[in-house]
Amino acid sequence: MIFHNLIRLLIFTFLFAGCNSTYITVKNAGSTSGGNEVTESYPEALGELETSFNLTGFVEVSWTKGNVWPTPKVTTVQSDGKVVVAGQGASSRSIIIRRLNNDGSIDTTFNSGGDIPGVVSIPAPSNHQYDIRDINIQLISSQEKIIILIGSWDLNTNASGNVLVRLNSDGSLDTSFGTAGSITFSHDLTQEISPVALSIQSDKKILVASSSWLSPNQSIVVSRRLIDGQVDTSFNGTGHYAASFDSGTAVPMDMDVDSSGRIIVVGSGQNYKSIFALRLSSLGTLDTNGFNPPDGFISDIVGNDAGAPAVKIGKGNKIYLAGWADNSNIVAAYDANGEADLSFNQTGKRIFRLNYSTSGEWILSLGLQSDGKLFVVSNPYISERANVALTRLSQDGSTDTSFNSQGSDPGTYTSNYNGNDLFAAKMITTPDNKLYLTGYPVTATQKIVIAKIK
Repeated sequence: MIFHNLIRLLIFTFLFAGCNSTYITVKNAGSTSGGNEVTESYPEALGELETSFNLTGFVEVSWTKGNVWPTPKVTTVQSDGKVVVAGQGASSRSIIIRRLNNDGSIDTTFNSGGDIPGVVSIPAPSNHQYDIRDINIQLISSQEKIIILIGSWDLNTNASGNVLVRLNSDGSLDTSFGTAGSITFSHDLTQEISPVALSIQSDKKILVASSSWLSPNQSIVVSRRLIDGQVDTSFNGTGHYAASFDSGTAVPMDMDVDSSGRIIVVGSGQNYKSIFALRLSSLGTLDTNGFNPPDGFISDIVGNDAGAPAVKIGKGNKIYLAGWADNSNIVAAYDANGEADLSFNQTGKRIFRLNYSTSGEWILSLGLQSDGKLFVVSNPYISERANVALTRLSQDGSTDTSFNSQGSDPGTYTSNYNGNDLFAAKMITTPDNKLYLTGYPVTATQKIVIAKIK
């Protein structure tokens, strides 16, 4: 249920005074939803919970139309501070979207005429399953449209494809987009294509990064759509760029666009042993002249199991990648030409684990402050429980111990969920400069938990 009439206790472990686990008991007036889209600047220091948000600083999201299966990119924040969260319905037969007001309450103006105001359900076609992948905001004529990226799977043929759905700001389908508000596409390259990331360019064009099989290897596909959803044939002449490279499997995981309109795609390469970044020009061609010439991509072997699920573009189009390498965290920095930034940890990369992590650990989200400091969100295992950890790094790659300076591990905050595993999703900032941390606990009912911090 979205808003339970009964007040119930939510015991949520979230650490803001040190790295030793501290339980905070709060009154939760009901279950609502959360938010997620990374911006470029973060508050200089984390402080108190924002108690104007759901009275407690926390919102717990559960679903009336079946369990939600959260993914790391299921939320976004509008310019007015409203938060949009999406998940999968029962048996992956639908996508469910909710919107929250600034105070954490459900926004009943969203799909106000629907069966459940504040909730939009997008059903999959017959004999198909849907998998939520990403969500973003597209500003068109002063109206904020909600773009949803979905992976589609045909249960009869096992063919997979990409689906884009656009909603108006009131939650209705935007019928000016594609066919009745949605587009399904696979570029006719293969029956196996899986979307991973969605970006909106400054000119409102839509970018989708996907993983595909171009025999014999897993490969990268980047496609671009016009504002109305039509294929942008000015992009590489076909509307998409597709390539297999890096001496084996190359799996895209995230994407960003720099100030010159060039597209950075990052992920796992060389059969999951390297982190990689490739750059496309604004026209959709591999940037073999300006980015690590003559390759147009960089690939660093960092272990037997490695990947980069997060990328951010900094000042001067500096590129930051974050992920994992053999169960440890990794952050790498490159200049705009694709050369290692040796001012970052002297080598251009840092591989580390938290002092108290007892097993595997990996970074899932990356944030960049305006002063060049980095926030990374990772999932360390502490006493065999998955925790969310937020660590701040200085520009030189060292841990910024002024962050949580009084904790047992200065520079890092950690949290689990009432003794249960808590997996990280994204962190975001809103126009009022508040920091959101989103995650999903392993409990009997799938849900998403969001904390808002001043």
